[in-house]
Amino acid sequence: MNELVQQWINALREELTQYGGLLALLEQQREAIREHATDRLLENVGALNAQTAVVQVARHQRQQHQRALCGALGLAPDATVTETVQRLEPELRALVESLRDQINQCLSRAQETVRLNHLMLSRSVDWMQRMMASLLPASLGPTYGSDGRCADTASRPSAGLCEVRA
Repeated sequence: MNELVQQWINALREELTQYGGLLALLEQQREAIREHATDRLLENVGALNAQTAVVQVARHQRQQHQRALCGALGLAPDATVTETVQRLEPELRALVESLRDQINQCLSRAQETVRLNHLMLSRSVDWMQRMMASLLPASLGPTYGSDGRCADTASRPSAGLCEVRA
């Protein structure tokens, strides 16, 4: 039984470590967005994808260890962490509850950081679209000639920022 408890605690620690790694990468992403560092941002996306996979593996392993422990404790295999903790010795409860709380805090911070990063990226894309529309009015859509047919956008005069007139 003690071995099952220790394996579960180790799996909780590993999950916490991996969520911490994910959070660090999300913070790096935020900095890359703020600094408009597209190369770093692209590298970060690859690292985030890899870290997300590592987090999923750590979560799955923790769940497996928890199911095994629940079976040994006479609990349902899908018992919650709180239900499982109640069956542990008092000196282990505080440790497991602390790990659970730290994982939940990491998850909350990661969700908030993802939300903020998404917002910053969305604003950046919106700004670029407005800038492109002001520089390239042809991108606004087709225009129509006096005969009612679509006009050739290549023959239209440009209304960009710098207009040269003869």
